[in-house]
Amino acid sequence: MEIRRFFVPQEDVCGNKIYVRDEEFVHMTKVLRQKKGYRVVVCCGDGKDYEGVISAICGDYAVVDVDNVKDNDSDPVADITLFQALPKGDKMSLIVQKCTELGASRIQPFLSEFTEEEKFNRERMQRVAKEACKQCGRSLSCEVEPLISFDDAVTLFADYDCVIMPLARRNRGSESRRCADCQSGQKNTALRNRRTCRNHADCLRKGRAGKMKICVFNLGCKVNKYESDSIARSLRDKGHEVVCELERADLYILNTCAVTNEAERKSRQCVTRCLKLNPDARVIVTGCASQADGKQFEGKKGVAFISGVAGKSALAAEIERCGTEICELPKTYEEMQSPSVERTRAYVKIQDGCDNFCSYCLIPYLRGRSRSREEDAVVRECEELAKQTGEIVLTGIDLSSYGKNTGSSLSALLEKLSGIDCRIRLGSLEQGIIDEKLLNATKKLRKFCPQFHLSLQSGTDSVLKKMNRHYTTAEYAEKVRLIRKYYPLANITTDLICGFPTETEEDFANTLQFIKETGFGQVHVFGYSARKGTVAAKYRLLSPETVSARCEEAQKAAKELHENYLRRMTGGRELEVLFEEEQDGYIAGYSREYVRVYAKGVNHSEIKRVVAKELFRDGMRADISED
Repeated sequence: MEIRRFFVPQEDVCGNKIYVRDEEFVHMTKVLRQKKGYRVVVCCGDGKDYEGVISAICGDYAVVDVDNVKDNDSDPVADITLFQALPKGDKMSLIVQKCTELGASRIQPFLSEFTEEEKFNRERMQRVAKEACKQCGRSLSCEVEPLISFDDAVTLFADYDCVIMPLARRNRGSESRRCADCQSGQKNTALRNRRTCRNHADCLRKGRAGKMKICVFNLGCKVNKYESDSIARSLRDKGHEVVCELERADLYILNTCAVTNEAERKSRQCVTRCLKLNPDARVIVTGCASQADGKQFEGKKGVAFISGVAGKSALAAEIERCGTEICELPKTYEEMQSPSVERTRAYVKIQDGCDNFCSYCLIPYLRGRSRSREEDAVVRECEELAKQTGEIVLTGIDLSSYGKNTGSSLSALLEKLSGIDCRIRLGSLEQGIIDEKLLNATKKLRKFCPQFHLSLQSGTDSVLKKMNRHYTTAEYAEKVRLIRKYYPLANITTDLICGFPTETEEDFANTLQFIKETGFGQVHVFGYSARKGTVAAKYRLLSPETVSARCEEAQKAAKELHENYLRRMTGGRELEVLFEEEQDGYIAGYSREYVRVYAKGVNHSEIKRVVAKELFRDGMRADISED
């Protein structure tokens, strides 16, 4: 394979690795189409030639693993230097000077979308080139060739093995400062908003950085949130500044979601949002969307490393990595560091994966088979959290299957948590887990929250069968009755998919009737989203108009059910509320039944007993109990 030669600044050499960035990276990957595995020679200002293999190509840089270094007594000379654009004034002078410093023998401008042929002034560029040679201490000027088209340029330089391609895409400025956080001593470009490197991520990648500002942004479910919080804590423990909302940062870690097509689209879109905040940032993509299709993120500007669902616990120690590595899904539960408590409610992940294989769902293929966390590890984390937070939520991809691979069960785990002096809430459940044993175990908890989220998806047996849901509406209704036997005022919530391919008008009408008869406290309505790779993706879709109309009708029914449940809870009924945030003069929080409550005269993070008065906003208004 033909070896190409590239010029890079000396600071891009780090041990046996060279990071080819900026103009040289574009020339390497876009123009000469160099790929992973190609051998190249990299010339630096130290008089040495570094020969090696391209080990990775990331969003805006490539990594060369050096396996041979030899002295080069002759000055490096570039046969052609290309401009993608012709900047004006000082910008052009700086670029020409850089070309001259690197030993360019001639400059060959070419047309691009940014270049106007009539504004090309060869004489002026020649003067700039001569001045650049003078500043660099060179006795001979480089030659400026006439302007040519891009296609002609490609044909012309295809036969050369030594090309530099500076791009006029960044204003590098003339001021240089030392990075406030790095101790490398290298000169860096002018600062914008913070006293740190413009591309501080480069310093960290090369092992020179002490601290970075890192954004760990979560998309998706509560399990994803737990994992994101765990990554964030690990990074803080290493001394980095970590934020969880999208804002300007040096590095972004995106924990993505793929439960629907829309969720996957938002995951891709998030990369663009990050680079708008900081065009020089590096982005690491992990989670379900990259597990489903890592290629959708490859080649995106700024994306440095792509991983899947497995290995998230190691991300904090691997933020300098690049390329793509989708590891095999684990067969046992993967422990992560317990997240820091930053809210009044804390999530505890106790299970991962799913064995249900509903015909519409991609998650079992992305998360793997069901695997449970050891009981003792869950108990230890809950005991520690109880000292720091007002409520603990047990969560998992399929919480109901907890213990199936360890010889335990959700009921057995709750028995061991009976001594925890903190509100405990359960995440989403399948109806099959509801029995006398589980409900008796919840009764033994000191502060159980009687909200049961039982996934329904459809209120028609024929559709449930096509969905591979493993129960009938009659069996589901029986479980609801059992819950209300133990907790008459329990808030039973659910999910509903409208517009499943086999759902007829009659099926939908039966579903609406079923949810009304069941008397849910809240119904989350979703339009069906076909996921490639699932059984249901083979079915003929209903029209978007039909799906939209059914969602709208179901949402109206859901709103009515929610208001009916709230009315049952008002009229002087006393509730225990964990207050969490201030809203327009009120402090808002949630009761044990997960009813939104607004009151005055309380403080953030307080748990108070209140008397429910009336429907208010998305919940109810209440007064503090005098008892």
